[in-house]
Amino acid sequence: LISTLLDRRNITLTALNLNEALEIVKKEFVDVVVCDINLGKENGFQLIEELKNNLLEIPFIIISGDVDLEKEARAKKLGAVAIMEKPFHYEELLDIIEKHLDPIARFKASKAKRGGMRAAA
Repeated sequence: LISTLLDRRNITLTALNLNEALEIVKKEFVDVVVCDINLGKENGFQLIEELKNNLLEIPFIIISGDVDLEKEARAKKLGAVAIMEKPFHYEELLDIIEKHLDPIARFKASKAKRGGMRAAA
């Protein structure tokens, strides 16, 4: 449902698991990641950790149907820009996404941190 909503605004790439998400991030310039905590065998925290391990400065929003204090603390520690519990208002999600769509500033920061080269996993 979220990807359908974002597709209408032409601002989404969709991955069904951790490996697909990492492949997309290697090949595409991604402005923001919206990730469910539950990804089948994997979890959204693993994706965030992989992005950070590769020095990719991508803002991410965590969504979950089961937000507890432990998950909220872990998301904040990893640097999530927002944690949203399902169900939520899609307009709120869009507002958060649009707030973090500043590709020029993010590109400069990411390029400087990586020495001018895109990191690969």
